[in-house]
Amino acid sequence: MGPRPDDLPELVEAWLADVMANPLDESEVTEFRRSSDHRHNPEFALQIDRDDVPPWWPNRHPKTGERLPRERRRELFLEWLSGVWNVRDKKIRLGSQAYRRRRLGIELICLQAEMPEAWEQMPWDERQ
Repeated sequence: MGPRPDDLPELVEAWLADVMANPLDESEVTEFRRSSDHRHNPEFALQIDRDDVPPWWPNRHPKTGERLPRERRRELFLEWLSGVWNVRDKKIRLGSQAYRRRRLGIELICLQAEMPEAWEQMPWDERQ
């Protein structure tokens, strides 16, 4: 039996807490260490601040340009992270923390390189 919907945010938060306690390192995502793509900056992409959000994660709403409150910015990151760490996916839920860390590292590096375009394309609701 899979996790209950109420458990999903807690699992993501617990996995993120582990990443915060043991920050991601470039050695965990070897594909990007020698990337010739100038947009890939693994060292910067893998950073996560004390508020559990990468420093490069946008702080303005793409449609209104209004500054996002810290809580909303974190909420948007956790929503994205919940997609990366789909806890309903058995491979992610039952996989090792090393697998989840590697998966997160790859996703962060790719997203950071494409952030301006990706941010505009993310689903937005009326909340800010």
